[in-house]
Amino acid sequence: SAQFKMVVGEPEITPPHRKELRATFGQYVPPNGGGGWDRVKAKSDVGRSKLVVLIQGEVPIADGLAMKVPEFVPFMILRKPPGGGSSSFYSSSEGTSYSMSMSVNTGLTTSFTMGLGLGVGMEFHTCAGATVCAKQLDLDMSGNVNLGFGSDASWENSKSLTFSLNVERALATASSEGLPGAGGDLFVSAAVSIKYATFAVISVPAGTCSAKRDDMEKWTLVDAEAGDEQEMLMRQALDDKFSSGAPGTVPANLASRDELNSILSTVYSEDTAWNTHVVHSLYDIREVRIPELEARVSQADKLLACMRNYVALSCPPLETLKQTTIAEQEFRRRIAAAGAQGWTNTLTLYATLNKLAENYPMDPRTLFSSPVTGNAGAVNLLGRETMELAAKHGISGDAPSTGGEKPFAGSKTNMISFSGGGHEYSYSYSTSYESATDKSEALSFSVTSGLGMDMSVSTTGFSFSMDIGGEVSVSFTSSKASSSSAATASSMGFSMSDPNRGDMFDVEIYKDPMYGTAVFKTVSGQSSCPAEPNTVSREQMRLEIGTGGQTHISRTTETTSFSFEIILKNDAPLGDSTLYMLYVDPTSNQFDEETGFGGGLSFELNGVPWFAALKTPALPAGAATSFVVTVHRPVLAHVGDQKHENVRIIAQSACESSVAGYVIDASASDPAAWTTLDMVAAEVTFDLEFVEAGGQTAGASAGAQMSGSTDDDGPKTAKATTEETQAVA
Repeated sequence: SAQFKMVVGEPEITPPHRKELRATFGQYVPPNGGGGWDRVKAKSDVGRSKLVVLIQGEVPIADGLAMKVPEFVPFMILRKPPGGGSSSFYSSSEGTSYSMSMSVNTGLTTSFTMGLGLGVGMEFHTCAGATVCAKQLDLDMSGNVNLGFGSDASWENSKSLTFSLNVERALATASSEGLPGAGGDLFVSAAVSIKYATFAVISVPAGTCSAKRDDMEKWTLVDAEAGDEQEMLMRQALDDKFSSGAPGTVPANLASRDELNSILSTVYSEDTAWNTHVVHSLYDIREVRIPELEARVSQADKLLACMRNYVALSCPPLETLKQTTIAEQEFRRRIAAAGAQGWTNTLTLYATLNKLAENYPMDPRTLFSSPVTGNAGAVNLLGRETMELAAKHGISGDAPSTGGEKPFAGSKTNMISFSGGGHEYSYSYSTSYESATDKSEALSFSVTSGLGMDMSVSTTGFSFSMDIGGEVSVSFTSSKASSSSAATASSMGFSMSDPNRGDMFDVEIYKDPMYGTAVFKTVSGQSSCPAEPNTVSREQMRLEIGTGGQTHISRTTETTSFSFEIILKNDAPLGDSTLYMLYVDPTSNQFDEETGFGGGLSFELNGVPWFAALKTPALPAGAATSFVVTVHRPVLAHVGDQKHENVRIIAQSACESSVAGYVIDASASDPAAWTTLDMVAAEVTFDLEFVEAGGQTAGASAGAQMSGSTDDDGPKTAKATTEETQAVA
């Protein structure tokens, strides 16, 4: 016997969950004779042996995943128009500003005056005797001096403050060809986000020699820094929120936009438990979010069944189950089921709005004006929107009648047709509202006081006068001004474009009664890469085996190769030449654990090794071309390599294979009836069995025998005599 030690590493998570140790014997002479062990022979057990090891344990798969449990009424739904280059957008803004200014002025004025006067008077007389005199000289002299001064001082102090806040939000759909039409419609919703991690548990049930995989989860309800108390509070909040199941759904008799707005207002005014806002496309919701949550429900159901009735062959190991509880799994199931149903309710609301929108067609005559009809239509539209906006903000005035719930019933002018080739048709519509308030105050006063004094003295021949005056004036002025303003604005628009020459779309445009965004309904046209709902696909094909139109054959061969002819036909209805990709579906060329057959075939196409997808030359409409396919038995022999069933050869539009688009027909009122459109492709299948001459099955022979032992950390001994020597490690 041979003894060896090996480092097994992590368990293998890919079926059949095994690792192989292959040994060849060289320089070995059997003690009892019968040489030849040193000559390894292909496709037999001579000189070789294989040990199959099954490793048990846990392997992390993904950490940091997050499921979303939504509110069923989104904040916004924005739809993508048809066409590979089309998109739509919505934006809104809110702003407020406040300013205030204050000023204080103080003034002080003083003045002082003083005047001095001095006078002298003299007369000279000549007298003759005592009584007769004659004036000879009369002299009067006076002088005045005036002195004055003043001062004027002022002080000013002013302060101002301005505060403004603006919030802008914008949302736009992708213009990717890979997500045309409804698949690219966007939903903005409130949601509860729950992180989780997944890991695979590989185990070998007792009494068996094959491994199985069970996927397990670990949920994170709060941040790592938070304690057990916060986690219990979060758990209780989620239990309370979803104790009655999923978030609500649209009433069956809903037909009024007033009812819709009432639901929207109630949902977001009463509920404050959401911890995130999500932006998801319809593709994300339908193909990622709902399946993700449904998988969580299935996982919880499986574990609950195992906890209540343990079956080793179908349940995870008991050691793994002990890491959770029935209450924990029931909690997880309830939350995941609510999330899946919540998203389904969101899609139901979306489908309902699509139907209600048909009561509100958008007339293209108001999009591009003409002197005859467009101007009048635009004026009427502006008047109606202005009055509705005024009424919303409490401004008096009667809004024009909208004719109830069907203001445009009977209109047939809401269709726009556009063709491919890269040009673009765009439309945008904006509304804004602004209010402003100004306020000012002023206060002023002044105080003036004065003092004056006059004095004069006169004697014979002399006079003296003096006057003194003073004045003080104080003034004070203060002013205060403030202003505030608030503004809101929103705009929506779309552009229609497609890069493929020859594509054509006829699109009816409606207005969503709840969100005011455009709703697009493709009614006819022709398209490609990818083909969109309600249009004729410009690319159509057939793939056949031989000239008899077969799509499946079953054959046996006594050689290691087999050849047959495939024929590719271009059935394009509009005369388009098309490039195609030819390839073998790798999932059909795999070993099948259930049947024990298949896998490992190699191929040639027209005598050239064919390992990957091959692009064909352009094939004209109505033409056909043929290829010779040669199939070779696996070079590396394995058990079951002699028989192969339903191996698929696929022809696909070269353009669509590069785009890898997701096209969905969401026109049905029930989301369960929506269909995902297949890419333009055709396939043929074949069964092939390699037999020995005379009809014997050409299988790998058996008889190898090998034993192995390891140290105390691993399996003690594994020994078997079968087609494949197996050991459990």
